[in-house]
Amino acid sequence: MRIKELKISNFRNYDEEVLITPKIVNGMDMVVLVGENNAGKTSILTILHYLFNPERSIRTLEFQETDFYDLDKPIKVEVTFSELSDELRSHFIGMVDSEEIDGVEKWFLPLEFTCVFDKATKESEPALVYGRQPDRSVGFTEKRLISFYYQDALRDYRAIKSNKGSLFGRILQQIDLSAEEQVILDKLGEAGDTLKDNSDIGDFIGGVTEVTRRIIDLPNVSDLLRLTVAASSTVDIKKNIQLQLKHTGSDRYLNIEQLGLGLQSVLTVSVFRAFAGIGKLREGIFAIDEPESHLYPHSQRSMYREIMELSKVRQVWVATHSPSLLEWINPRQICLIRKKANGGIYKYSAPK
Repeated sequence: MRIKELKISNFRNYDEEVLITPKIVNGMDMVVLVGENNAGKTSILTILHYLFNPERSIRTLEFQETDFYDLDKPIKVEVTFSELSDELRSHFIGMVDSEEIDGVEKWFLPLEFTCVFDKATKESEPALVYGRQPDRSVGFTEKRLISFYYQDALRDYRAIKSNKGSLFGRILQQIDLSAEEQVILDKLGEAGDTLKDNSDIGDFIGGVTEVTRRIIDLPNVSDLLRLTVAASSTVDIKKNIQLQLKHTGSDRYLNIEQLGLGLQSVLTVSVFRAFAGIGKLREGIFAIDEPESHLYPHSQRSMYREIMELSKVRQVWVATHSPSLLEWINPRQICLIRKKANGGIYKYSAPK
């Protein structure tokens, strides 16, 4: 799956329609957004994340007055997906368009998003519909089939934690642990047995048991209550999986939140790149804002190489200030976002 065409209008600083048509050059499917600060690069990635975040339904999206360039007009987004797998097409029967290109039938999925602002109630009214049938809304289950993985410039370490909706968590959901489930649960059970050997925990649990029995009639058995590392299924196991990095010069491991922002950024790309590279990642589009942030120049170049390799198997969207990355990218894949001469209005243009 890839975005074939994207149109955005009236969102934040875009008064006119933004048109982006991603290009595949030398086998790399990339869109590189460049421009000065506050020109609107991040806004493009943000609206895509809003629409295709699998943990948020469209009706729960909240748009503020500042998200509208003109409050009297709706925000509009038109996005057309191509390179649809047979499995994905089967979920959107009747909603895809086809076109014969060079003697080969190609399939496309057009979607349209609008959001109006009610000045009386101060509430927004978002809607995502099918381009072929504008009277039919895209359901939450259907929307979740479209995966857009986004890492913003803030480098929130939760993106590589296993919490619901995070990049890492969404990838873990695609891994089958059924063969190892019982072994892992047995090991966690042993951890619970070890906890009770602590005298303070033993006294605490004994006290809880005694008070509980005084209130309600419970069986007089030993080990009625215990503390344990809670997990009863692979779903629970995945919720508690953490990525850790071994500390230099010791056997101690560090949690993600203990690492620097640059290393967190690298791990985000590494996680996605690794799963895509071994073929364990479902269809999806990857986006990252300012991948060069918090990295030394030599690390930036290595990061760019990995992102370019990733673009050979997945479409990648990047917003950047780095001239180093631009030196390696075909000009047709660069999208220049710049201000108009009259100030607060912006426009989109691309090098020819």
